[in-house]
Amino acid sequence: MWHQIQTYGDVPSPRTRFGYTYYQDKEGTLLFAIFGGITATGLSNSLYLLNTTSWKWKKMPSEGIVPKSVAGPTINYYSNKIYIAAGEVLTTNITIQTLFYYDLDANQWVNVTSKNTYTARTHHGSVIYEDELYLMMGWSQIENNHVLDWYKVNLKDPNYDWNKVSLTDDTTGYLKTSSYGSTLYQNSIYLFGGNQYPPTTNELVIFDMAVSPIPHRTFGKDLSPTPRMYHSMQPIGQYLYLFGGLGDNGHPLNDFWSFDCINENWSLVSSFGDHPLQRYAYASAVDGDLLLIWGGYGSLGYLNDGYVYDITSNTWTILEYTGVAPSPRSGACAGMSGPMIFIYGGETELGLSDEVWYYDFTVKMYTLLDSDNPRGPGPLVYASCRIATTSNTYLYVMYGEAEDNIATNAIYGFFALTGEWFSYIDNPDNQTYSRSRAAVCKPQGKILIAGGIATGGYPNNDIFYFDTKNKQYSTLGSLRDSVFGPASVYFQNYFYIHGGGSAVSYLLRYNAPTNKFIRMHLWSSCSNNVTCSFGCSPGSYRTASNCEICPQGAYADQYNMTECTKCPKGKYGPNYGSTSADMCYPCQEGTYNALEGQRYCLACPSGSSCKTGSSYYSHEIEDFSDKSIQPAIYSVNMSETNRNIRLAEYVIGFIGLGVILIFIFVKKAKKLLKYIDLYVSSHNYILGDPMILRSTQIGGVFSLAFIFGAIIIIFISIFQYASNNIYETKSLVPLVVLEQDVSEFTSYFLLNVTLKNYGSTCAGESNSCYHAIFYEINGITGEWSEESCKEIPNGDCQISMVCKHCSIPYEGSIFFTMDDTNAYTSGYTVNFTSSSSIPDKPSSYQTSVLPSKNYVFLGTTPTKIYYTMIPSFYDDKPNDVNHTGYHVTLGKLPDKGSQLKSYELGMGFINYLSIVLSIDNSGLVTTRNDNQTLIVLLTTLIGSVFGILSGIGGVMNTVEQRWIKFKKKSKMQKHCVGMVENIKYIENSYVKKLGTRSEGDTGLNSNDESGNRLLRLIDKYC
Repeated sequence: MWHQIQTYGDVPSPRTRFGYTYYQDKEGTLLFAIFGGITATGLSNSLYLLNTTSWKWKKMPSEGIVPKSVAGPTINYYSNKIYIAAGEVLTTNITIQTLFYYDLDANQWVNVTSKNTYTARTHHGSVIYEDELYLMMGWSQIENNHVLDWYKVNLKDPNYDWNKVSLTDDTTGYLKTSSYGSTLYQNSIYLFGGNQYPPTTNELVIFDMAVSPIPHRTFGKDLSPTPRMYHSMQPIGQYLYLFGGLGDNGHPLNDFWSFDCINENWSLVSSFGDHPLQRYAYASAVDGDLLLIWGGYGSLGYLNDGYVYDITSNTWTILEYTGVAPSPRSGACAGMSGPMIFIYGGETELGLSDEVWYYDFTVKMYTLLDSDNPRGPGPLVYASCRIATTSNTYLYVMYGEAEDNIATNAIYGFFALTGEWFSYIDNPDNQTYSRSRAAVCKPQGKILIAGGIATGGYPNNDIFYFDTKNKQYSTLGSLRDSVFGPASVYFQNYFYIHGGGSAVSYLLRYNAPTNKFIRMHLWSSCSNNVTCSFGCSPGSYRTASNCEICPQGAYADQYNMTECTKCPKGKYGPNYGSTSADMCYPCQEGTYNALEGQRYCLACPSGSSCKTGSSYYSHEIEDFSDKSIQPAIYSVNMSETNRNIRLAEYVIGFIGLGVILIFIFVKKAKKLLKYIDLYVSSHNYILGDPMILRSTQIGGVFSLAFIFGAIIIIFISIFQYASNNIYETKSLVPLVVLEQDVSEFTSYFLLNVTLKNYGSTCAGESNSCYHAIFYEINGITGEWSEESCKEIPNGDCQISMVCKHCSIPYEGSIFFTMDDTNAYTSGYTVNFTSSSSIPDKPSSYQTSVLPSKNYVFLGTTPTKIYYTMIPSFYDDKPNDVNHTGYHVTLGKLPDKGSQLKSYELGMGFINYLSIVLSIDNSGLVTTRNDNQTLIVLLTTLIGSVFGILSGIGGVMNTVEQRWIKFKKKSKMQKHCVGMVENIKYIENSYVKKLGTRSEGDTGLNSNDESGNRLLRLIDKYC
């Protein structure tokens, strides 16, 4: 902020076109020196020094060879000398080419003009670089033309000979400049502005003194908005965007400019799309990376068209609408937030308006919210509007001009949800702070006003603010000149004002706008007022001494934040000064971002996969193919059944074998065998003998074998009956026929919707869905449970819904709305599961819909996924059980909804997904019957058991007969052995009695019949 300094001493008389410089003396005091110039009495040749510590002027003695009185010289300090070069003698209209210095030690002038001098000039510049004094360009009164050359003199050369400076060839075209500003910084000379032939320029030229010949760089030639009024200036990121207005020729403009708040330069924006026509006094608003221009006055008269500019695509888009719209008007004001635009007041062909209109991007319609309301501010033109940062449905309406050009101090708030007005102040009798066509901004908790027109048509230049909390006014200061109809904006802690109409005394100059660009540091303005405080604007954060612009990869969406919020994973923030989370854009397909607060995304490694908005990369290609799970035709897993049967056979067999071995080899158990003999009537083997019932141990053993064999047969039969006794048939029948037997089809539904890489908040507390995610169910009856939302670590959002006893009479749908500016998704995966009529056999179908490459789903056209629901009826006749359900299959191919490029999401404010369920014309009937009845099973079992009994009995007979035969033979052999022993005994006794026996005599007489008979018995049995 400027402060006027009171000086004293030998104060110079008022003058212009004097030479000046500053330097530090030997004591380190900073001194400001001026020489010559034009005063009220003519030219001057006096030298004055101003001590910037004491603010005392001193006129230096005019001793020695004093220079002529001149206008437009340049002066420079070097080695305790002040050098004076060139200038103009107005009386002779001649430019001079002298060189003098003033010796500050001797306090006298010395003429060091050389014969080898420079070209005479004025309106030039000069610097001292490495002991050499440079004179640059200027104007020659003799030639009446620009002087293009540079000269230099070595100040250590006692002859002070001048030499021409060598410049690069491409420099000469930029040397037709005079009356510019110049300075030396490090190794470069900076030249700004000046008069070029013919126009005035704001060109910045930098000459590199470390290189020979001296090259140059040029910046910003002629790049600044021309004079204008009734225009707007809005902040987006680090830039202030300025559009159109009323030019100094009385014609409306539509040029588009941006001012870089970091580099502090203007640029003319070359944009695409539906560029707005020329206009002024239009409504303007900003939200995130979107700029609104609406209505105004142009060559066609009053206008009511709207345009939105998106900085990400550098494109204008016209606001399309259906139905009614506000009448054409100028001087309205607007606020914008998300999908909503609010428009208030303005001047129409019928006069001033107090209407409040609402435009919804999602449905592209205007709605009249309020009019003729006595509780509101009334009809106003040139009012200022702002959306509250804490509520996007609260609109501030500030100041403005009422009927009969009456300036107001009205400050109101309008709550769109209820249609209520709230008054902060509206005192028509207090004209002190009433203004129209002023610069009005709304920092946090304050209304800031500068300039404008008071009632009665008086221009103003004062700056003040209104505190909405304590409802008090405070004065901050004043502008240098009065201004009305300017563009203004509050960014960081600066109050920017551009252009506007000018005034001379109390005369308003409507046809003489300015292009003055003013920046006021409000913290400096409040330095002497402890109650004066202005918070850092959105897009910046507060430090101990200033408001700094948010870096790339972060944003600040509220006032006075102490740090900027980092962009989340899977997104990046390329802009400085971002004011909204909407300015964090999803990583494009093929890139990812695993960290927060990044300004760019990384390329996915070769061989990996990254969808739009990915926070990680995967080496597995995600499968988006359709998947279907349907109840299969009834069948028994025979391999499993046979495996179970074999296992049972082994277990029962081993148990039976163990029991039999125990009964055989354990004496006590062996004695019990005859008591379990089931074959008591089967032990008679001699024909003709009487039938005798008797029990044997062999019969007991085979009875045990029969028992365990019967157990195995019974188990196998019962197991097969239980597991493989169903016979199923399926058939499709016309639904009209099936509905004659089935009054209603009901089922259990489970719906899972996955929003791939969802850009907004997914879940609330306790896995509830975020309030911006909601749904509408049509044509489906049943008991729906609350939906649940779960955020998956990979960035997906999974929505789950359950419906019990659900029925679809004809056609139904589930319509999801994601009502948020960041509600984009890189794809949908929908899994719809229904219980079929067959118990425990669900029917499920999963399908995915993906956008085009580098696009995401976002916008007003819904994505539609179609399912065909086949009613099914299950009839279990043996159990007299019936069920109904649905079989799910995909209908026609999905319809892809609105898509936007992943880096151009500004115009997308909502997302829709519709799941359509259509009933098929046919129904599926599943019937189950038994393969065999229980009586058949019992008959089979009885036959099998008796067959086993008979078969084992036959085996037992064979074994037992052989056993009996074996025992008889063993017994006979024992008799033979005894008989032979007796025969030997008799033979020995006979020999002793008769004496000796001849050789070969057996002792038996073969001729004896009894002997022969005995021999035959021995041969047969022994």
